[in-house]
Amino acid sequence: MIQQAGDLLPSQGPISSFVFLNTLQGLEDLPFDEGLKKGARLFGCQPYLPEEQYRQKLAQGRILDTDLKLVVDADLKNTGDHKIAGQTSRRDLRFAMLLYPLRMGPVAELRWFIEETDALAKVRSDAPVGARERLIEQTRHWVMRDLRRNGLSGSRSTSRLEHRVLLSMAALLDQFGANTIESWTDAKWEEFSLRALWRICRDGVHSADAPAQVVYYPVRHRDLVHCVTDVDTDAMTHPLLIRFCAAFLDQGFADWPLPEREAGFYRSFLALYRQPFGPPEAWQAGLAAELMRLTNQDISPLDSIVESLDLLGVPENEWKDYITASLLALRGWAGMIWQNE
Repeated sequence: MIQQAGDLLPSQGPISSFVFLNTLQGLEDLPFDEGLKKGARLFGCQPYLPEEQYRQKLAQGRILDTDLKLVVDADLKNTGDHKIAGQTSRRDLRFAMLLYPLRMGPVAELRWFIEETDALAKVRSDAPVGARERLIEQTRHWVMRDLRRNGLSGSRSTSRLEHRVLLSMAALLDQFGANTIESWTDAKWEEFSLRALWRICRDGVHSADAPAQVVYYPVRHRDLVHCVTDVDTDAMTHPLLIRFCAAFLDQGFADWPLPEREAGFYRSFLALYRQPFGPPEAWQAGLAAELMRLTNQDISPLDSIVESLDLLGVPENEWKDYITASLLALRGWAGMIWQNE
């Protein structure tokens, strides 16, 4: 497990000059996109630019409509021409979603946006003029030709969802004043079209099953403690480990060598911090006694790791993830020690 986790560590040893480093070299067996996503989880980084920057490039012409269409076609493969609700193709829908971003936000923010802006009164300004005109005209024809004729009754073949749509549209018509529909202005038809579309989309979402959410839980105790108490135990332990790693990796320049350095990282740490002159910080008060126990019982490095995992309550089926996350928490120094080994 340690060897497999070591493949994810930076591959350089202590150096005096710049070298190129591929931080994702341990993920080269995965497809590109999957490797980036896994790297983001492992290293706590963002694999892509924020969406806003891509949209800026689109507005500047650095990304072209033809680029988007090529990506959509490659993603959809042979399903691009499939019709959705008999109205549009999957290709056209996906392309429109890329050109015109969806507004995301929590429920409270969405409700505020609807109440305090003209989002349901005017078509967004970046939409093509022809699209706005078609929306209003086709809504007017649908209401005057189909909705008023069928009313609430529908036909025998009307589905439960379609019947619910008819009920919702009838209520909206009453709200807008169905008895004056012949004199509605274009602005009123525009608002009605948007509110009708909003209701249909909302009802459709409510009738659909929620997608399964993939949740990644914290692996290390440090992450859980930090979430609950805002105390970062890495900030306590890393300064000690960094100083020790720097001394351990010394290439002959230091005037004062570590005790028992030739016996390895673990034995040298035991020899240095079990000494009776006391730990450098108060929270390490029990450190010397614990290291003396490990020395007296001749517990090996691997036995110490297993003992620690057991004391921390980490089940064996989680050892690999826990060891990987622990090494990656201080991956630069861990990587240099791994290379020296």
